[in-house]
Amino acid sequence: DNMFPQILGDSGDFLFERNRKYRTVRMIRNHHVLSELWENGKQIGGNVYSEDEEGNPLYDFRHINQVYAKCLENGIKPVVEMDYMPTDLARPRKTPLFPSGEWYDRASFPDDWDKWRTLLVKFTENLVETFGLEEVRTWYFEAWNEPDLCALVPMIQQWPVQEWDQFMRLYDVFVDAVTSVDSQLKVGGPGGCTPAFMMQFFQHVCTGTNYVTGTIGTRVDFISYHFYGMIGFDMESFPLESTSVAGFIHELHAIHAMMQQFPQ
Repeated sequence: DNMFPQILGDSGDFLFERNRKYRTVRMIRNHHVLSELWENGKQIGGNVYSEDEEGNPLYDFRHINQVYAKCLENGIKPVVEMDYMPTDLARPRKTPLFPSGEWYDRASFPDDWDKWRTLLVKFTENLVETFGLEEVRTWYFEAWNEPDLCALVPMIQQWPVQEWDQFMRLYDVFVDAVTSVDSQLKVGGPGGCTPAFMMQFFQHVCTGTNYVTGTIGTRVDFISYHFYGMIGFDMESFPLESTSVAGFIHELHAIHAMMQQFPQ
């Protein structure tokens, strides 16, 4: 979550220097590319979108451009994770995800789908203009991060299960927006973390009706999925829980078997 300020600071310089020595990192992926994120009273998200008093969109890509430029200077390419939802675009919810109101943007779909698509187009156009088409064609564009996390960690209410269909719409709009800038840009996702969600995603992109085109299926150039061992919540009380290597392998085989059901 907090990689952006580190990249542009002393700790980022240390990490880049270490990577030049060991060459262990080739790509970097971070949350809050489009949205706000506050840490110790400082805005450290991409914070690319706002609206004026009349509701007209205002775009500012300078911060995220600086982050990506620093990565490229040090031989690391970005995975462009197009999330989370900017506050001025988010569909209002009756209750926050946490009592503090934190992470509100992680589970909101846009209140205005046309404005959301235009933001994605403008942002992609900005990347091509800033870094060059041939360079950006080597990057990966991802729709979101762990929209299904609520199924794994109930206290973090990402997209509720009953709204997963709205994520499928968001994915279709994302693909349409990014590839409208250039058809050779790599698009994919969904950055899921549960097999049930992945099955619904596979069904949609392979045999479902595209929310944008009305045809069957949606383009997907790569699949992203997250395996979890112990996370912070698991270490707060006993008995501590951890995932075995066998568990990772079993889950990997399950996802692979799902993909084989959809040869298209």
